[in-house]
Amino acid sequence: MIGTTRALDGLHLVTLAPNLPGPLAAARLRDLGMRVTKVESPAGDPFETYCAEWYRELHEGMEVVKLDLK
Repeated sequence: MIGTTRALDGLHLVTLAPNLPGPLAAARLRDLGMRVTKVESPAGDPFETYCAEWYRELHEGMEVVKLDLK
């Protein structure tokens, strides 16, 4: 659909939420057009350890930044 806009085009979300609920919500917002940046600890998201394939699928198109906030 060329020329169509999505409901959240132009908005940007920064999320710190690990595990499943946060990335699932962020993926839905991304699908609605929002630009998403996820901040993870240097150790990464535990969700990636337990289900790497689904983690990659949910985070596709998101910017993931590893950052030590301590």
